[in-house]
Amino acid sequence: MVVAKDLALDLSEKIFQGEIFSQPMSAWQFNSAYGFDSFVKDLSKQNIIQQYHGLGNLIMLSGDYEQHSVLMHVERVGADAYRGFLSVMPSQALSFALSEVEQFQQYLLKEQALASAKKVPWLAPSASLLLDIKTTPYQSQQIYLVPQQEPTLLREHVAINLKHMGWQTSDVDDFGLSLWTKGSQQLRLFFSQQAEGTALYVLTQDLTKEAYENTHE
Repeated sequence: MVVAKDLALDLSEKIFQGEIFSQPMSAWQFNSAYGFDSFVKDLSKQNIIQQYHGLGNLIMLSGDYEQHSVLMHVERVGADAYRGFLSVMPSQALSFALSEVEQFQQYLLKEQALASAKKVPWLAPSASLLLDIKTTPYQSQQIYLVPQQEPTLLREHVAINLKHMGWQTSDVDDFGLSLWTKGSQQLRLFFSQQAEGTALYVLTQDLTKEAYENTHE
């Protein structure tokens, strides 16, 4: 990867490749027991990173590279040691002039519609999608926040809706996740009490697609 050479990074350890809110993204982890000063000097010589923000021993950097957005977090963990993460995703930056207010409004409505489409029919309309990650073609993860509702009540509400839609539940929780199945589809749910309401973690899997991928590798 050319960006790794320009930033003087060893990006041999990829930790994520998938989609976040339907946007493709790749992420790597890097670390070194020495060379922090040299690393910082090399950063000053490149043209990718344009913005720096420091907070204690943490440095947050961002920039653009060949129509891609680059985000990097670097933490100094010793006198000369450091570690960090680098993420790269296609840049979709748009600009709107005052004469393009209607176009801007249409863009926002489109983004709102896309976010609403991600919501599941068995969850209350008041739920807000906080995180949407697709790690493989057959597995995705979401986190929703349902305001002003306790986990027990939300769990009962979700269970009733899922049963009406033909889902079946397992009596055994998998690491604290309630398991639901419908044909080749699996849902794993985890409810967590928050100050604003209840957070719901959802792991969705399609076992048919997963089995097909594994047998055709």
